[in-house]
Amino acid sequence: MNKFGLHWIGVCAVIVLSVLSSCKNDGVEEYEIVVPKQASAVLRTRLDKVLVDSDITRSPLFKMALDKAANSLSSDASEKLKQVMNDPSLMGIDFSEPVYAFVVSEELCGVSMKVEDESLLSEFVKYLNKQGLCGKVKESNGYAWSSLLDNDIRMVYGDKVLLLMMSLGDRMKVDDKMMLALMNQKADDSFVSTPRFAKMQKLKAEDVQLYANLGVHRKLFDGMLDELLPKGVKPQDCEGVASLDIRQEGLDVELMYFSTNEKVQAQIDADWGMLQPIKGDYIDKVPKGSRVWVSAGVKGGQLLDMLKRIPKAQDALRMANFGVDAEQMLRSIDGDVMLYGTDEMQSLGMVAQLGNSDFMNQVDSWMESIKQYGYTLTMEGDGQYQLKGDDVDLHWAVDEHQLYVGKEPYQPFMSQGTNRFEQEAKGALLFVFVDPAKMPIENVIVKCTEPGEVTISVSTKGALLKSLGLLNLME
Repeated sequence: MNKFGLHWIGVCAVIVLSVLSSCKNDGVEEYEIVVPKQASAVLRTRLDKVLVDSDITRSPLFKMALDKAANSLSSDASEKLKQVMNDPSLMGIDFSEPVYAFVVSEELCGVSMKVEDESLLSEFVKYLNKQGLCGKVKESNGYAWSSLLDNDIRMVYGDKVLLLMMSLGDRMKVDDKMMLALMNQKADDSFVSTPRFAKMQKLKAEDVQLYANLGVHRKLFDGMLDELLPKGVKPQDCEGVASLDIRQEGLDVELMYFSTNEKVQAQIDADWGMLQPIKGDYIDKVPKGSRVWVSAGVKGGQLLDMLKRIPKAQDALRMANFGVDAEQMLRSIDGDVMLYGTDEMQSLGMVAQLGNSDFMNQVDSWMESIKQYGYTLTMEGDGQYQLKGDDVDLHWAVDEHQLYVGKEPYQPFMSQGTNRFEQEAKGALLFVFVDPAKMPIENVIVKCTEPGEVTISVSTKGALLKSLGLLNLME
């Protein structure tokens, strides 16, 4: 082979190696790799997009806070603040890229940002130091180091990454060695290599995205998580990701529930198997005046099996079974189910398609056995009954293969006309409509089309912040 051929082979090899080198992180940027693999919560937000979408910069509260901050500074610092607010790129940070906030432990958290211009960032940090707002900048291990708020927040940055870390308690302090390790860690040792990050990547909304281990942060649920978890599932095995998009007249939220424990995930998949696509049996029969209605396709047997694994639900099932085989009724459900509530919940009810109504053969015996629990079961008509006691007054009925339970005596459900959500609800596993009435919210729509995934859409009566009273001065 001649020298010319060898030369071009060498050039091609260099090009290939360069491409492979640039792709070694699969498109993940260095400031994302800083986020530690063991993070129990990670928030990713596009600050520039949030500010635009929410229109918060036009809020009187925002203007008031900005004016107050400017008035507390010297004239020079006040002018600098205004310049930075008008053009955030003067800080040397790329705010068109997501900002990451993460929780390492109960007392330690951090923030990672992409550096666009290290010289501008250095200039800005030195300016903050002159104003007494941050510590003196020191060079070490190829990075610049400083601190904010009397050393409560440690800062390190280079030409691509700005990392801030802070301690929220007294037991754990910010460790510069740990920060240095994060600045130099490889993608394989980072949060970006985890299935949790992959789940976040699937979220559609860009304004705010969040991952959290629900067990580690179960204090946020005020004990509810422990009460509702099925037996054998540890809180630390429960994880979720969520996203938020701000619209001019509302919010869109997406939630995904999962576990990186294979056995727990298999059980989660089995539990979601209790839902099946909505056929549309009740979509046009939602009672007029309903402020809340829920439609779902339900396999009663699998729903009951799941409920019997949850301690909190077991207590409710035991009470429901006093003199009546409520479990058999629930197990007989197979198909569309609708729950509804009218103004101030004066009328509540449920209708459900039944796979069978074999439990009706036991009704006569229920009328006798229920008396020992202080209740009465009386017949109101063909297949129609009233269950009454000191703490309950319910009507229920079976009409062919349909079960009704509610506060009012049963009346056959007739078509109510066109439902504007009919096409959205059909085929979904779960569809919820809420009209808060007196609130500035027009409606809330909850929808599930895939196991473990739920979307929530909140529509307001007018601009979002104005509806919530945060943007009264639009001019």
